[in-house]
Amino acid sequence: MKVVLTFFLAALIGNANMKTYDLTITIPNIKNTNGGVHVSVYSSKNKASFTKIGQEFKVLDFKTEGANGKYVIKNLPEGEYAVAIYHDENGDKKCNTNMIGIPKEGYGFTRLDKIWSMPKFDDCKVLLNKNLSVPINLIY
Repeated sequence: MKVVLTFFLAALIGNANMKTYDLTITIPNIKNTNGGVHVSVYSSKNKASFTKIGQEFKVLDFKTEGANGKYVIKNLPEGEYAVAIYHDENGDKKCNTNMIGIPKEGYGFTRLDKIWSMPKFDDCKVLLNKNLSVPINLIY
């Protein structure tokens, strides 16, 4: 019993010292107010999962409120993150693509304004060691 209690207290103390920060995503070019914005957050602890559905560190869906969006991802532990977003205009919870796989809905990544091929985690990563705001321009 003492071992379990000691482990539990150590875990609580360790988590109490973990710093968390907010990551604000600003989107200056949302085409319309249809649907919502789907945000996928990926951690450097699993770089290989970047852009893989179901392997995100955190997933959020926000209502589209205007041409300029501002969305806050709260309480992320300190570290490196990459964010992929898409404007889910029709609200079907997926990024619709054409026959060759190019998105038909607006999409974007942290640190990239133009995309010629699927980016890697390191192309998009940001260091979160304080509250941070990053713009993501949607590509339509």
